[in-house]
Amino acid sequence: MAKKPIHYYNIEEYKNNKEQYIQDTSRSGLLAGTPSPKMMPPKTLDLEPREEGEPLDSGAGEEAPLGPHNVTRAYITLYVNPNKTKNLAIRVNLTDGESAEFVCRLQKTANLTNYLKYTNEHKECARQWFKECRTYCKDRYGVKPQSGKFHLNTKQYGNSLQSTQIEPVCYGSAVYNTDSKEYVAFVRLYDLWISEEELSSEYLTERQRQNNVRGTRLWINPLHDRRVRPRTFAQRRAGK
Repeated sequence: MAKKPIHYYNIEEYKNNKEQYIQDTSRSGLLAGTPSPKMMPPKTLDLEPREEGEPLDSGAGEEAPLGPHNVTRAYITLYVNPNKTKNLAIRVNLTDGESAEFVCRLQKTANLTNYLKYTNEHKECARQWFKECRTYCKDRYGVKPQSGKFHLNTKQYGNSLQSTQIEPVCYGSAVYNTDSKEYVAFVRLYDLWISEEELSSEYLTERQRQNNVRGTRLWINPLHDRRVRPRTFAQRRAGK
């Protein structure tokens, strides 16, 4: 799998897109060129989207709550707090106009026993994610990733008590790339897989840095990308 996606936004196009599509803290982003590399995990993480014979949270035959069918865009943010703890957040925009943010606290040290807590009937799925992501990152980047389990950010829904509930089969991992000096994220939200996205710190604002943001990435689902791109010179010539 390529270390970086195919296409890069220039900064002017990025600024226009962040204001139009991301309503809170979008700062920098890169475009995934094709659906297959960035919507599926690395080969070592090529797991079944759900546990065999078991639907996710819906009745048999129904689509998963989140997946390529209804997520148009996702904005991924990594927070590195002063105490060195890390949180991975992802805000998704859906085809019906709704948006939601999910957050996971990444383990400081890789501990499978602790990771499997509260995974209930999805324990084996969580085990596979943890072990195979660890194997892949150790081989690819030379270090182990930090992993966590996503829950809905209830703050946006006015829940003052901030109670949380782990979302089933929703996992996140981040690993440091010593070559680029940036973190790389792996995300699974039900049937949505976004793998090996490098989180850029290049265009972070001063406010983001003060809020402990370490890197961000805007992912666009090619299946729902309705933007009209400027034609190349060759296309203009061919259209005469």
